[in-house]
Amino acid sequence: MGRKRITPEKVKSVKASFKVLKEDLHLDVSDMIESSVTGLFESVNKEATHVTALMSGLVTDLDEFLNEIADQMDQLDNNLARKIKYTQETADDKASKNRVVKKQLELDRQLYRGLP
Repeated sequence: MGRKRITPEKVKSVKASFKVLKEDLHLDVSDMIESSVTGLFESVNKEATHVTALMSGLVTDLDEFLNEIADQMDQLDNNLARKIKYTQETADDKASKNRVVKKQLELDRQLYRGLP
């Protein structure tokens, strides 16, 4: 029998997140350094802040997408389990009916064995 390695619970337990660097980057670099490259530092910080904001949204969307996949996996697994159970119950019912029929045939043979 197969074994599930990835479960919906495992997928949903991963909470993807990406911290926006806005709080960590100082947009006004001139407070820290006064140089000919201060403007470049400020530009880089601004771009890094913008990119991390975009990445944060992307990672949030990825987390939602993975949760939807986990929900679909769960639904598929439940449907498959119901079908397997139904098939097993049907097979058990047929086997039970076959045993009853065989038993009845045996009783009939015993009953009519002594008759001409």
